[in-house]
Amino acid sequence: MLFSKKENIRKEWENMKTIRRCDKGITLVALVITVIVLIILAGITLSMVVGDGGLIEETEKTAQNMANSIGLENAIAQNLINELGELSQVKDDDITVLPEIPDGALEFGETVWENGKAKVSISTELEGAIIEYQINTTEGEWYRLGNGQEVTDLLYQNILYARLVKGNATGKVEQKVIEDTNLPTVTITAGTTTINSIPVTVTAVDGESGIAEDAEYQFYIGDTLQGTSATNSYNYTGLSGNTDYTLKVKVRDKAGNLGEGTTVARTQIAPPTGWSQINQYTSSGSFTAPETGYFKFAAYAASGSGGSGTVFAYKNESTSGYDGYDEAAGGGSGGCGGYAESQFLLNEGQTISFTFSSGNISCNGINVTAGGNGSSAYKSGGSARAGSGGRAGSASGGNIKNVAGKAGASGGRWHGENNSRCKFNAAKGATNGYCTGGDGPSCDGWKSTGTSATSGNGARLVVYRGNTN
Repeated sequence: MLFSKKENIRKEWENMKTIRRCDKGITLVALVITVIVLIILAGITLSMVVGDGGLIEETEKTAQNMANSIGLENAIAQNLINELGELSQVKDDDITVLPEIPDGALEFGETVWENGKAKVSISTELEGAIIEYQINTTEGEWYRLGNGQEVTDLLYQNILYARLVKGNATGKVEQKVIEDTNLPTVTITAGTTTINSIPVTVTAVDGESGIAEDAEYQFYIGDTLQGTSATNSYNYTGLSGNTDYTLKVKVRDKAGNLGEGTTVARTQIAPPTGWSQINQYTSSGSFTAPETGYFKFAAYAASGSGGSGTVFAYKNESTSGYDGYDEAAGGGSGGCGGYAESQFLLNEGQTISFTFSSGNISCNGINVTAGGNGSSAYKSGGSARAGSGGRAGSASGGNIKNVAGKAGASGGRWHGENNSRCKFNAAKGATNGYCTGGDGPSCDGWKSTGTSATSGNGARLVVYRGNTN
């Protein structure tokens, strides 16, 4: 009987040693059970040898105790298996390694945009972990990334997937969607305004997702919508003259972010119906507009003076060819200068420069030249010769009026009997209605110079203010 009980104990021991092992060796559970059984067997053997009742008398009692102990230890072992299974994820005949990659060990950096492309850094504080990533899928090849390095060339709404790998453990796949939260930059450029309209061109820039292909431009005056357009140009109409308007334009990017820009533009002043003089200049200088409005510039070039003197020629009776007559002649008249005028719409503080030179005037596109002086009378071959008239001035560049000058007339001449009375009228200076040349001299009486030659008008620039300013 004792032999059979020993044989049973041996068989139990052999059964316990056959607990399944994993491919790599004995499992943790089998090891625990083996240690427990060894402890039990050691206790049984000791009891059989040194027990109070002796080996033979205590065999049945010890065997029973052993059986009870085996049952208890089996229960304990099963509890250990259950607990270890929860912690170690027991699978069939193996126990996996405890997870080494906790959730949250992988961290995405902020999205940084540059020239329409985004970049995101990925990092971890888990020592020894390797970062792997993919874009828009988790089915393809995983690419490795250095800790803290950036994934570049990302586009709006790309999905960046990443995970950590350490040894034979792979962490949870994390993701980051590439978003655009920045507003587009909108710039408004006003064109040439009229009395009642302001044309604008819009430049919209978005360095992240970009402006939507079907973007709708919204055009406002203040906060009031005036109209929409699929293009970046618009003409505000129905406006009042000489008025400042706050213009606003809104447009969305591909992410739906609504950007806006503003500018202030002023409609033109209505053309004047009358003018009043505010300045007159006779030398080079400049004019600064005292307010925004229309100003007229009238340029009068200098005119020439009349030719000087009256010349007498007296015939000697003994002279061959003497016809019994004496002669006298005067200088020619001066030519008149050119005239031009322009009106300009000037902003307050805007400056117009002008130049005077030898009777000529140049002013913001206007150019007028002076008339020439009449030449003086002279004698030639015993005869009195009249002076010729001065040359005509010119006018160009005026946006209202350009009036060219006129040439002067030749001087008067007398041919009369010896000792008779000299008489001729002065050569009148030329005029174009704005500039007038000087007169040549007249003669009335024997050996009399009569009237003297006169000067033409000097150069001047006159500035006027419009009555609608």
